[in-house]
Amino acid sequence: MVDNICIGTAQFGMLYGIANKSGQPGADEVLSIVKLASENNVWFYDTAQAYGDSENLLGKAFSQLRVNDRVRCITKIHPNMKDRDVDTLIQLVRESMQRLQVSQLWGLLAHRVEQVRDSRTLKAVDRMKKEGLIKFWGATVYDPKDAMDLTRELSIDIIQVPFNMLDRRLLDCDFFKAAREHGKKVFLRSIFLQGLLFLEAKELSQKGMGWAKPQLEDFRNRINALNIPLGSFAMQAVSTVIADGVMIMGIEKASQLEKNLNALRSPLIAKDLVDNWWKNLPDYPERLLNPSVW
Repeated sequence: MVDNICIGTAQFGMLYGIANKSGQPGADEVLSIVKLASENNVWFYDTAQAYGDSENLLGKAFSQLRVNDRVRCITKIHPNMKDRDVDTLIQLVRESMQRLQVSQLWGLLAHRVEQVRDSRTLKAVDRMKKEGLIKFWGATVYDPKDAMDLTRELSIDIIQVPFNMLDRRLLDCDFFKAAREHGKKVFLRSIFLQGLLFLEAKELSQKGMGWAKPQLEDFRNRINALNIPLGSFAMQAVSTVIADGVMIMGIEKASQLEKNLNALRSPLIAKDLVDNWWKNLPDYPERLLNPSVW
């Protein structure tokens, strides 16, 4: 099993990702993605109740390929579920499981950090773990401070954070060390910054991101000086920092997944190059690093 790769599926159910050129994949393309992932022993899938039809499309593909008992599905509670009672929360999770056509969720995440401390949510989580509906509980966060706070939450098993080769904030606050010391499983999303790392200057202007050209030109110059393929370096720079972390890859086409898997299989980049990258990385502004403010 490939333990460090997770298929991100937000784009299965809605238009997602600034570099998305193909829109939402249809059922046939989702089936091709799941088939290719299965053939390469990639079993993690990240989805959410708020991701449109993503859970349904995944469930149909799992069933058609008969991999329901092998996949490790992680879904997220809808962000508007904070005020629901325990039984309602559990029923909504059961409905996610029915859509995904799985007998257990490998992970259930809060979509908002405040849900983590909601007493009804925690009571529901405790019951679902005891009943075997879910295996692990956690949260997806955006802010490094929230990520650090969650390392100390006893109820938390999984922390999902944004991390990519432009963003050293989680390194500077020693998040990865704290997560490891407290036994948290870390999932890394936006490892390509929603594809922004690959956009050329013309495409940035077309996407209304012209203001990011100076920072990204500086980034490209640094990459070009290394003479290493961007995709390979982006993944290895991230995985080197936390070898036991899981990288979430947003996928729209099977060919994209194949390209990423091939990049992962490319020769290892010298450790000193990766170390120097992080050591000399400038502090890029949050406006560039946080897609929620684009």
